[in-house]
Amino acid sequence: MQQGPRPRYNTAFTLFYINIGVNGLATLLTIALIIYMKKKDALKLNLYTRCLLQMTIYQLLFELGAAMFTDVGNPFNNGPNGTATAAAVSALVLGGCGASMWSLLLLVAAMCTVQFGRGPRLKEEITTSVLVNVCLVGFTIPFTLAGLVAYDHRAEFGEMMKLYSHVRNATVIISLLVLLRIYYILRQTSNQEGKSNNHPLYHLLQRLVWYPVIQGITRFCASFYTFVYGQTANGYPENAGTFQTICLYIVVVGMPLAGIGSFLVFVSQQHGARDSLITMLGLQNIIKLSADSSNMALTNKNSSNIIFPLSTEEYRHQSLCNMDEAEL
Repeated sequence: MQQGPRPRYNTAFTLFYINIGVNGLATLLTIALIIYMKKKDALKLNLYTRCLLQMTIYQLLFELGAAMFTDVGNPFNNGPNGTATAAAVSALVLGGCGASMWSLLLLVAAMCTVQFGRGPRLKEEITTSVLVNVCLVGFTIPFTLAGLVAYDHRAEFGEMMKLYSHVRNATVIISLLVLLRIYYILRQTSNQEGKSNNHPLYHLLQRLVWYPVIQGITRFCASFYTFVYGQTANGYPENAGTFQTICLYIVVVGMPLAGIGSFLVFVSQQHGARDSLITMLGLQNIIKLSADSSNMALTNKNSSNIIFPLSTEEYRHQSLCNMDEAEL
C-alpha cells in the first residue's frame, strides 16, 4: 500500500535530489578531468589512477541508481513497477559496491607497494580487475531479479537490501584495517631507518587515504538512520520527533557526498589537477584578468603611498610646522 503525503519527508528528499545531482556533476567532472589530464600528458595512467578511475565510474553509477530508486524504483513507496525497481537497484548495488570495492583495492595496491616494494604487475592488475568486475556483476544479478518482483515480495526484498548494506559496511571496515596495517608497516620502516615519518610513501598515502575515508563517512551517514531505528529512511513517519528528523537529514545530506568529496581530494591532492581543471573549463583568461586587475590595484595603491605618504591633515600640519620654522 502506497503511503500518503509526508511533507517533511518530501522536503528532505527534494534536498536529496539536489544534493545527488550536484554530486553527480562533480563525479562527471572528476572523470572528465582524469581523461583530459591523460590526453595532455599531465597525468600518468598508472595502477593508482586506474583504480581511482574505476572507483569514480562506479560512484557515478551509484548516484544514478540512488536517484532512480528514490524516485520511481522504490517498491515500498512507489507501487508496483518491476522494471524501474530492477534498473534502479541494479545501478544502486553495482555502483555502491563497486565504489567501495575499488576504494579498498586502492589501499590494497598501496599496501603491496609498502610491504613488497612494488605494486601488482600489469598482468596481475588486469586479472584482478576482470575478476573484481565480474564478481560485482554476479553479486548484482540476484538483486536485479529480486527487483522485478519486489512489490509482491517486499519483506524479502528488504532483507536483500540489508545484505547490500552489510557488504558495503564490511568493505569500509576492511579498508580501515588495511589502512592501519599500512601505517604500521611505514612506522616500522621509518623507525628502522631513523627517519620518523619522512618515508617517501607517506606522500602517496596522504593522497590515497582520503578516498576510502570519504566512502566510510558516506556509509556512516547512510547507515545511521537504520542503525538507530532498525529500518531505512523510507519508513520515516510524519509524526516523527526532532531527533528522528535530524537522522533523516543526516542520510539525505551525507549519503551522496562522495562525489564532491572525491572531486575536491583529486583537485587538491593530485599534482597539476587544479591547473588542468582551470584550462579544461576555459577559465584561465578570466583568472589572468582578475590577477592583472588585482596587481594593478596594488600597484596604484603603492604609488599613492609614495606620492602622498601623509594624509591630508598630516600634510597640512607638517606644512604649518615647516612654515613656523622658516619664520623663526
